[in-house]
Amino acid sequence: MWNAGFWSYKIAREEVAVLDQHYQALVRKAREVLGSGFAIAVVGWRDSNHNQFTRQLSDSKVVFLDSSPSNLTEKVGLVFLTRFVHHADVERIRKHHNVHPVVLDTGQIKRVLESCGDLLAPAPRRPTVAGVPREVTAEPAPDARGVDEDVLDFLTTPFPKEAVMSAMDCFTRAFLAAAEANTLRPGSVGKKVLGKIRRDCGVGESPRQMVSDGWLKPDVSEGREHAGWYKAGERMLSTSTDPKFEPADPIERARFLIARKDAILAEQAELEGKLEQVKQQLERIRTAEKLLGQLAELMGPSE
Repeated sequence: MWNAGFWSYKIAREEVAVLDQHYQALVRKAREVLGSGFAIAVVGWRDSNHNQFTRQLSDSKVVFLDSSPSNLTEKVGLVFLTRFVHHADVERIRKHHNVHPVVLDTGQIKRVLESCGDLLAPAPRRPTVAGVPREVTAEPAPDARGVDEDVLDFLTTPFPKEAVMSAMDCFTRAFLAAAEANTLRPGSVGKKVLGKIRRDCGVGESPRQMVSDGWLKPDVSEGREHAGWYKAGERMLSTSTDPKFEPADPIERARFLIARKDAILAEQAELEGKLEQVKQQLERIRTAEKLLGQLAELMGPSE
């Protein structure tokens, strides 16, 4: 049997090396653009993402935008995108500007800009993000030595007040907590525990119905025909991304999120597979359209 722990460690080491190479290449590209007199645009940025360094950058060097304007100035030589940008905006920007092909998180963008600090002449001002009202501007959190800015944001961002939860919300929270605590079969919940959670939360649907509705996914043991265990289904995983399911304590919240990593990665792989199928279908459609267009040209205008 292959050693899952060893391969996970090996893959993690390789991923770190790739990420470091990507970061160094990104810094070189940003410095090249800034050194040539062009500006960098960051699209999908929120005012609360600023730290003390980015708040005082001149918009002649770095332009922060919460959404894409109809046109970016020709002075922009490189565009960074965050996950908050709509796909249609991405495609429109790419037609006219040099866009970094990988979506970056705000922490990565901050580190890249800080690495270019000698090329970014700070101005005594506090930039706001286009489209964000001034009154919601958040004060930057004090810097903490040795703590990344995104980690500091995670620790200090106020958590939303407790929301009113439905029976299925109650079930989702209890199921995910039980799955996280299960050391015998990590990520799964047994039939007896599942039944108790259903009763405690007032959920009347049977496990079979919940599987059919996408809330649960059967986890059948090897050599058995029927499920004795259940994992979170796509619908539960999608619903559970709401912050109301996360613990208010930042440390417990971090543990909660990490425990869901394997399930989210599996969901990502499944969605990427579906996306690839859609792309293949669209490619066939384009080919079919091209075929009919060429046939129409060959046949000439109909009489």
